[in-house]
Amino acid sequence: MPAARPYPTLRRCLLLWLIGGGTFAKSLHDRLGDPDIWFHVRAGEYLLQYGCVPRTGIFSYSAADRPWIAHEWLASLLFALIHRLGGPLGLLLWRSLMLALVFAAIYFIARQRGGAFYPAFFVAALAMAGTLEFWGERAYLWTYLLFLLWNHLLWRGRHECLSCPGERRLRFLWPLPLTMLLWVNLHGAFPLGFLSMAAYWIGDWIEERLRLRAGAANPSGHRRFRQALLAAALPSLLAVPLNPNGFAIVGFVSDLLRTPAITVWIEEWRQPDFHNLLLFIPFALWLACLAAALTRRKTDMPEVILAAATLSLALGSVRHIPLCYLAAGPLIACTLPRPEEWRLRFPALAARLSGPPRPESPLANWAAALFLIAFTALLSPKGTSFADCTRPDAYPVAAADFIERRGIGPPILNQDDWGGYLIWRFGGRLPVFHDTRAEIYGDDLGMEYIRTANLLPGWRQVFRKYRFQAVLWEPEARLPQALTQSPDWYVAYSDPVAVVLLPRQP
Repeated sequence: MPAARPYPTLRRCLLLWLIGGGTFAKSLHDRLGDPDIWFHVRAGEYLLQYGCVPRTGIFSYSAADRPWIAHEWLASLLFALIHRLGGPLGLLLWRSLMLALVFAAIYFIARQRGGAFYPAFFVAALAMAGTLEFWGERAYLWTYLLFLLWNHLLWRGRHECLSCPGERRLRFLWPLPLTMLLWVNLHGAFPLGFLSMAAYWIGDWIEERLRLRAGAANPSGHRRFRQALLAAALPSLLAVPLNPNGFAIVGFVSDLLRTPAITVWIEEWRQPDFHNLLLFIPFALWLACLAAALTRRKTDMPEVILAAATLSLALGSVRHIPLCYLAAGPLIACTLPRPEEWRLRFPALAARLSGPPRPESPLANWAAALFLIAFTALLSPKGTSFADCTRPDAYPVAAADFIERRGIGPPILNQDDWGGYLIWRFGGRLPVFHDTRAEIYGDDLGMEYIRTANLLPGWRQVFRKYRFQAVLWEPEARLPQALTQSPDWYVAYSDPVAVVLLPRQP
């Protein structure tokens, strides 16, 4: 009779906590608070009502006539359907489920590639810790999941070609065009798929050259993989224009990345600030683990190049930091020492920590599972209303109620990260001055907002240009503080979240 595996309960509890309790409890406890989600819900309702994708900057009076590339139209449609079925609680559960799937995928992919339990669990837990600040209910969660799937398909396809060099294998590469078709309609980060393809092609070529230089036999499997990769890349490219915007979506991505105002206006597009210890400590640990992984002999060159590419993206923009954990997690897990290696390196410590095998205890497993489920339920919202499922300081709920009661009409100068909520709250009846759709406003309107919000030279000209009927802003910001000292404006409503200022009548 084979001996029972040691400590099975601990392993199952850790895995259950990773997939369900840990992610779900943290996500449910944080509530909703992202500025984009409510605009997506309203845009999705527009799609359901009219059956077409909006082409101009609807819901905004400053950019109403500007063209809009709705690159996340499918995500908006899904958000609207989820909201119809489950309300704000449905959106919160969707976010929790997506995050759980992402981190579970990191673990299972690492295990499938040969990583031991504890290294695989470690990289998944490190990814959870390093991406806490990016746990938003946004369309980029689809990119996280599809990026993991895409890279794993590339890895499986390469592994299959190298293990069977005499056959042309496409079993794991043919789903790539279908994945790209879904990706290009869900989120604008679909070029990451082609970045991964390029990294795998170049890395495989370099690895073949290194093997030939080392005197190995001609590895025909490498050439077959690169040929198969090119065969999959062509239909993937042809899938890009299969969206409501056609080839214009490619120009949209390039124009967005070249917009100078975006790095000034939107914080997530700036370079990372590593003075934030919650960001720096996991990232530094990830870099240390990656450096240790690169010292191992059996490191795949395509994965190394992909990790370097995502690191370069992360150092250029803080929003790309999660890509580092997703791209290099399986690589790190497969190269970290396995438990038996630790025992060989530290035999005295292993002898002290090891004990007799413990029999499996179903009762203990069920007790641990029930405890984690109960703990998750304890942190979940107590109701399904908007107030129960959102952070109280995230949206100007009471101030919007005041605006509706007073019948205040446009144009209203609003804080940009409240634009999505106002669009959803008023159903488009109250167009906003600004929201977080940087692609619509461009440099000129973006700089107008920046000058006004920061009281830079020319901000008074913006007031004269638009003749605002109200200002909705955070009470401690510079703009409302300056307006309260002006004889032309007065505070009509104020609470800890927002202040409403109205112009004095002559």
